[in-house]
Amino acid sequence: ICLKARHVNNHIYDKAFITGCDKNTQWMLDWFLDGYYKHNDTPIIFADFGITKTYKQKLQESKRFHCILNFKEKKVSGWFLKPIAMFNSPSIKTVWLDTDIEILGDISGIFDELVPGKLSMVEDKAWTKRRPKHGTWHNSGVVGFINKPQILSRWARQVVDNPRDGDQEVLYNMLDQIEKMTYINDLHNKYNVTRLQHLDKTVPREILMNHWTGYKGKLHIADLIDNTIGE
Repeated sequence: ICLKARHVNNHIYDKAFITGCDKNTQWMLDWFLDGYYKHNDTPIIFADFGITKTYKQKLQESKRFHCILNFKEKKVSGWFLKPIAMFNSPSIKTVWLDTDIEILGDISGIFDELVPGKLSMVEDKAWTKRRPKHGTWHNSGVVGFINKPQILSRWARQVVDNPRDGDQEVLYNMLDQIEKMTYINDLHNKYNVTRLQHLDKTVPREILMNHWTGYKGKLHIADLIDNTIGE
């Protein structure tokens, strides 16, 4: 792999969630963790994409993460580090979660849906609808995998070699429709309901995770945080 990470305890987990952020998005992390721990107790790993020293010290003291991945060098930044963080996960079964996800229930059942050799993802119905000529899109806010599948290694290398637009776009541009069927396992929509689905009124009956994407999504999260503080 083109970029390595190191972690302190060198422990290997049977299953774990992983998330990460930098200093620009660290403001959402406490809110994300509050939702996570309200319903879940599966180990969760943090990938430091460049948070502030003060906030990192706070994270270490809080012990809310079972492990922190530290990147010694950064050939890419921001969300392009996501596939690299996934590749460095110290877990047999891993599920990546973006920090702009509102967790509404027990999501541990997602580990039973993972398939060897594939990335398990939810179709990005809103993007598929808005870009019909481009085929099916899958949202990279939630990505599950077992061990280190070849497709994950390819994705991690590609974000270093061709970091265009975003990590989701890099994966999309890597695969033709046949390869998508080969390397992507479709998860139930309940595991990743995007903000645009609420606008399109295409949400499923059961929602375990709301993914508040984009600038407007972050404004909604800020409102949720303000309302919590005001309670």
